[in-house]
This record gives sequence, structure tokens and C-alpha cells, in this order.
Amino acid sequence: MRLWYSPPQIIHSLPACLQRSAMIDFLKKLFSTTPSVDEDGCIACGSTDLEVIAPGAYRCLICGYEGGPGFAALQAKQQRDRLAQLEPAVLRQRLTAALDTARLSSLAILEDPGPLPELPSAVERHHPDPERRRWAQRQAAARQQEHEDIQDILAQRESAMLRATGDLHALTPLLEALELQGTDVIPHLTRLRALTSAPSLDQEQVRVFIQDAWIQFGPD
Repeated sequence: MRLWYSPPQIIHSLPACLQRSAMIDFLKKLFSTTPSVDEDGCIACGSTDLEVIAPGAYRCLICGYEGGPGFAALQAKQQRDRLAQLEPAVLRQRLTAALDTARLSSLAILEDPGPLPELPSAVERHHPDPERRRWAQRQAAARQQEHEDIQDILAQRESAMLRATGDLHALTPLLEALELQGTDVIPHLTRLRALTSAPSLDQEQVRVFIQDAWIQFGPD
């Protein structure tokens, strides 16, 4: 049986360059069709006396633990069902608040700084001419600092993309709850899934999506 951890426990322990892809994988599993419960027993106590409560999800009849590879999907469904019980006006208020959060987090994504600078060659840095050698060494020091600055920007950019991806995914249960209430949200859900499954967030596409969703679902 596999234990499903929350994103902060695993994803934030990864290097920044891997966090976005890890979050995408986690969220795909969260909203995907899940397999049946494994037969290894309860992850908490080892008991095999399990009650299946949903595809791929179980409740241990000995210790009460609930889990399984399908448990996250069950929680997502329960969340959609709870949201669908809200008054339509309240649900739309929550959606517009979530849209604003996603808008702000997408704005926090720094621009791509471009390729890393090339360092002077070893030949230049060890040139027999002292002046040329000192010039190359100064250039190497300056470019090394620029290299480190760009690495910091890239790390911040990846972290901001991770947050923005999570905020965009948070719109999914709200839109699905509106669908349960009879609102046509399929075009928006299709666009949202395309945005969040892309290798990199396109800020302009995110801006246009949020603007269109705000016009459709926001306050009059």
C-alpha cells in the first residue's frame, strides 16, 4: 500500500527545478481515475481488515486509518460535492476570490532571464600576457556572479510557477461544483487543464483565461 503525502512534505523537499513537474504529477494523480486498493494491508497498523470506501481507497477497521492510492481522488470528489451544496452566489464568490489569488500568483512569476552567460575559456584565464589574464579573470568573476544571480532568478521563477500551478488547480473543484449546479463550465475546464498540464505556464494565456472566467462568473 502506498502512503499519499501532501505536496509540502515531498515536493518542497525537491530541487526547485523539479518542483513544478512533481506538482503536476501529484495533481494529475489527484484528479485522475484511480486503481483498486492494494492488498498489502493498512499503512498505519498493517491490518488487512479493510473496508473499501471508494475505488482505490480504504478505511482500516482496526485503527480507523483512511488512505490508499484513490483516497486523494475521493477527497476531491467530496470537496466538489460540498461546494455544490453552497448557494450559487456564494460559490461564485469563492470562485472569483480563487481567480484573484491565481491572478496574483501568476503575476509573481519572474521573466525568463535567458541563457546563462559563458565564462571565459581556460586559455584566456591562463594566458601568458598578464594584462589579458587579469582581464579574463575579472570577466570570469563578473560572469560567475551573473551566473549565480540568474540561477537565483530561475529558482524563484520555478517556485512561483509551482504556487501559480497550485492556485490554478484550486479552481478545478469550484468550476466542477458549478457544473454540478447546472452551469456550463466545460470550455473553461478544458482551457484550465491545458494550462496546468503544459510544461511551463504561459502568463499571457493565464491572464486571458482568468479575465474570461472573471467576465463569465465574476460579480455583475
